[in-house]
Amino acid sequence: GGSGSAAGGLVRRAWKQLFHNQAHDSAAGCGVDAAHLDVAARYRWAEQLAVAARDQALGQLRVDVPAGAQGHVIAFNPGPRVPAVMVETTVPVALLDGDVASRGPDGVLRPIQLLGGGEQRPIFEGEFPASELAQYLGGVDPKTPLFGKYLQGITATETAPGTVRLDVGLGDAAVTPESLADDQHRVEPLLKKAERFKVVMHYGALSRPALVEGGPAPELSLVPIAFVAGKPRADLPSVRKLDGAAVAIACGSITVTALDDGCIEIHDAACELRVRANDLVDDGDRGDLYHCDPLAPAIRPTLVRATVTEAGPLRGRIVLEQRLDVPAGLSADRSARGGEPRPTTVTTTVTLSAGARAVELVTTLDNRTTDHRLRALVHAPFRAERLDIDQGLGVVARPVDTSTLAGPPVAMEKPAPTGEHHRFVDI
Repeated sequence: GGSGSAAGGLVRRAWKQLFHNQAHDSAAGCGVDAAHLDVAARYRWAEQLAVAARDQALGQLRVDVPAGAQGHVIAFNPGPRVPAVMVETTVPVALLDGDVASRGPDGVLRPIQLLGGGEQRPIFEGEFPASELAQYLGGVDPKTPLFGKYLQGITATETAPGTVRLDVGLGDAAVTPESLADDQHRVEPLLKKAERFKVVMHYGALSRPALVEGGPAPELSLVPIAFVAGKPRADLPSVRKLDGAAVAIACGSITVTALDDGCIEIHDAACELRVRANDLVDDGDRGDLYHCDPLAPAIRPTLVRATVTEAGPLRGRIVLEQRLDVPAGLSADRSARGGEPRPTTVTTTVTLSAGARAVELVTTLDNRTTDHRLRALVHAPFRAERLDIDQGLGVVARPVDTSTLAGPPVAMEKPAPTGEHHRFVDI
């Protein structure tokens, strides 16, 4: 909607919250705790308002369902034009027995990647005449267990003239009869015209989480993605897990390998570039709100395990779990790190997507200590001249030699030799 619509009003309110957070200390996150909590609350309000505006605007749009689709999803591309957009969704289990692919407006058949737990085999498969099934479906009792489980839902798919496939989901707890009423009503008309039913019982939901892709995706566009029978095109970029002892994934010329110390090596064979990344270092910090004052000793984590959790073809992921023993804080005179070390689990998820030339790293931890900083070092195989750093209001060029940024000797703020950023640092 335009500026006068309900969605436009929500957007104006969201911008107002963002403007209130543009004061110097608010934007930098270096105010006192009470002010920081207010800033965080305004960001939450802005996000909630923006989500509501987005949902209202999308609810007014109409996108035609792709012809011949056995299922579909509508993806939103919020950025510039890209060849294809990738989204997480769910795919009905009834489509997964044979060859299935996703198809965008360009007609290209792309692979569908099932996510965690998506390859469970059915508990039971069998065929029944409609006469046998009619009596059962008319009086199904969700409290009566089947194969030691309870009925969760039913979906029906007409696979051929006179033949209907029923997918039955089973779970550990019984549901109410009302929750199954809609499923039974959808099946009843099929009982009158179908001759045989193929019944497939699954433990869990009747759909599987999956990653699908479709294109092209114009700027700020809605992209209909259909699920259709067929084999994906063989010449598309594909992520794969590498065989052998190393924990590694690859796509095209790029290979990502987990190292024994918790770092990763990124190798681009196209230009013979090797980069060592995810070198985590924890320092003590006795500085103030503006300046870091590092305090030895620096501590590095130890690798607990490295696992390939997604092996393509659309997305590959390595999860690195490390243990970091962080001192509880500083000594009373703030001259040394002190207190009982607190074991902290640091988890880094490394993602490589098909067709992309970027490797994404996301690190999370439960921080229960004070007066320290955790840095992620990247070891580049060349001498860097400057850093282009993504900040809150734009991309800023910073020299590597911070002495060129120094002000007068009495300046309160000293330039930091680090690349603090929101999303990326371009070396």
